[in-house]
Amino acid sequence: MSQDDDFRSAMINQRPGHAAIRRKQKAEAEKAAAAGLPPPASATAESFDATAKMIVFSLIAAVLSFAFYLPYNSNQKLMGYGREAVEDIGLEHCKKSTGPAYCDDVHVHSQTGLAFLSCDTAKAIWNPPFGIQNDTLVSATPRSGEIWVQDLRTDASVPKRLEVVGLDGAFHPLGLSSFPEGDSPQPIRLMIVNQANSSSSTVELFEVQDTKLVHLRTIADPKFQNLYRITADPNQFNGNPELSVPSFWVAQHHRYDLFTQPYGRYFEDLLRQSSATASYYNSVADEVDEIIWYLSAPTSIMVDKTDKTKRLVHVAHSGGIDSLRSTLVSAHNQVDIIIDKRTGREVKAFWPSMIYEENLKAEEYPYGFDIGTFANEEEPAGSSSTVIASLPRFHELADIAKESLQLQKVSDKRTATRVYRTLPERRWHSTLQPVNKELITHAMEDFEEKTYLAKVQKLIFSNEDGSIFSGATGLGVSDKHNKMILVGAYEQGSLTCTL
Repeated sequence: MSQDDDFRSAMINQRPGHAAIRRKQKAEAEKAAAAGLPPPASATAESFDATAKMIVFSLIAAVLSFAFYLPYNSNQKLMGYGREAVEDIGLEHCKKSTGPAYCDDVHVHSQTGLAFLSCDTAKAIWNPPFGIQNDTLVSATPRSGEIWVQDLRTDASVPKRLEVVGLDGAFHPLGLSSFPEGDSPQPIRLMIVNQANSSSSTVELFEVQDTKLVHLRTIADPKFQNLYRITADPNQFNGNPELSVPSFWVAQHHRYDLFTQPYGRYFEDLLRQSSATASYYNSVADEVDEIIWYLSAPTSIMVDKTDKTKRLVHVAHSGGIDSLRSTLVSAHNQVDIIIDKRTGREVKAFWPSMIYEENLKAEEYPYGFDIGTFANEEEPAGSSSTVIASLPRFHELADIAKESLQLQKVSDKRTATRVYRTLPERRWHSTLQPVNKELITHAMEDFEEKTYLAKVQKLIFSNEDGSIFSGATGLGVSDKHNKMILVGAYEQGSLTCTL
């Protein structure tokens, strides 16, 4: 026998395997049972160890199941699975217009009441927010994107398509916004997110000239990936007299790149929940930086035009609408002293820090929203009101997107659209709730101290089967004309309603 064999034999004798130990313990237990004696301590300990392990493993399994069930159940509710239908309301105040088709977003120019619609007839094969990006197929129709305009000042207005002039390359528009409006009449200029292909996002600047949309400039940056919605910052311009460009916020539709981060992108599309950010383009510095993080599938972003400071920014995502205040031009601002590329002089570039203020919770998937000042019973002079387009069964719109891709044309399936509006209502403070629940009257003593104005969401429009309007993904309001306009990425035409 070799020395190695002697060593292995010695190790086996010194450290018998688990099987040998179990055989020995079993034999001892059988002998004890035959003799009518209690089982040996080793067998009892082994039984106790097995029971303890089973309990521990059961507890771990229960905790893990509970930990996964809660987010899964919340996600299912948000997607609208099992959500009950409600009665159709508000349809009698609405009118559908034909012409534009498959419009992702809409923006209303406050001064003129003109609504600008961002549309793309290639939606069946090109809808990046829903994970549909086929560069090979869409390359056959590089200019399928269209911008339409509709006048909300009159009910007789019909949408008109604007001719895009001066833009080179592909045009597939998503979100859009206008330049900040001043006190004096100015040319209407638009900033439009253009995702020309799967790896390129730019912001295109245009000027509306009669029936034409004249291209002014392209803003590109390596950090511009998967751009979706955009809103202008009225507090900071680059100061160029030839083209004074405002800074702006822009939100992503996906966090991960389709090619460089395919696994992250796969799970975003699988769960239908992206982990995106919003960036700030500083027009003075001509640079981009991420400003708002951890957004769950953002669908809209806008500066609150009813806020006097113009520093309140709202972001709609799967958890509702977050309100964040920009510290730009405040005591807490961040300032960079840079050299102006145009003049060669030192200038100050202000970078905002966003402070979270509140969340307007939405039980349904909020997709588009706008804010206006409307008169109401509590505030006859008018108060700020948020109008929200929501998708009660978001998973149905996602299924329409998938089926459209398979058919290579937009599916005929329909899904519901609901619109909510926040209205101020006077409520009792919970600590002073009257026992008899009497009605509140202005004659009550200490009325203002006992009550407060609360934002209450009310359903003002509902079309459950989508027969009138299916799956709204964009909403705009004109408070001057008491109008609302809806568009949908998989819907033909637009819907205008009187509020």
